[in-house]
Formats: sequence, C-alpha cells, structure tokens
Amino acid sequence: GLAFFIVLLALPLLRQSVQASRTLAGAETRTLTREWVLSEIPKDSKILMEIYTPIFPKEAFQFYFVDDDGSLVRFDPEQSYKTYFKSPGHIGDLADGAAIKTEGIQYFIMSHMYQRYKSDDDSSQMVEVYENLMENAGLIYQAKPRSGSIAGPQISVYEIYAP
Repeated sequence: GLAFFIVLLALPLLRQSVQASRTLAGAETRTLTREWVLSEIPKDSKILMEIYTPIFPKEAFQFYFVDDDGSLVRFDPEQSYKTYFKSPGHIGDLADGAAIKTEGIQYFIMSHMYQRYKSDDDSSQMVEVYENLMENAGLIYQAKPRSGSIAGPQISVYEIYAP
C-alpha cells in the first residue's frame, strides 16, 4: 500500500524530470536560428540584432546593435579580440528609427524582449519602436520554444522592406 502511494506521488515528478531533460538535450532556438541565418541570408548582409539572439562568427555579416544611449552602432570586427559577435542591447531602446534606413540595414533579429516589454505598461515607447520596425519588414523565420523538444527564447528574423 505505502509503496503504491509513493509511486503514485513520484510519477508526476518523474514525468516533469523526463520532459526537462528532453528539452535540455534537444534543439535550442538560438542554435536553430543561427543555422538558418547562416544558410539563408547572404554573407555581408547588414543585420541589426539584440540581446538573447544567436552568436555568430564575427566576420559572417555586418552586425549592428543598439547601445545603452539608444544609438545604432555598427560592430567593428577589427576592434574585437573575440572570434564571434554576441549582441548586447535592446532594439526597443533605439532613439532614431531613421538610422536603420540611413545605414541600409536589411534584416533584424529579435528575441523575446518585445513580448516582455509589451506586457509592461511602462515600456510603451519601446513597444512602439519594435512595432514600427515590424511594420516595415516581413517575418522570414521564427524559432519558438516547445516543451519537451526545443529550449530557449522565441527568436524572430525579419527582412526589412526595400525603400
């Protein structure tokens, strides 16, 4: 009787543990996105990225990010001792959306930050930046987490419409 009761209590925990280990052993949204971008987006394309997005070889593309002060910054691979680019910053902090057009940026890769800001009443200005950018672009790839098989944040890749 007692052994049956213990097994009955342990089954839900065992199921959760198995699901968690499958997620950890499975694909990751950043890895899936990285592989897709490297195979589908032309080398030397200009890409705006934000925190929690994939890490790329630093020479793969022309990378941009938004600095803490809201300015658009072009990553200079010559100034980095690292062999890769890992984006800091949040696209929603961008102060001047026209800079994207001025720089000729063709793509942007965003993480789940838009969804986080959207659920926060104090972040309406950041949400507006994301939404203005998405209005002028088309979603071309998205990797979403799936319980039991894909871990990581939602990652979305957009192609900016040509002027």
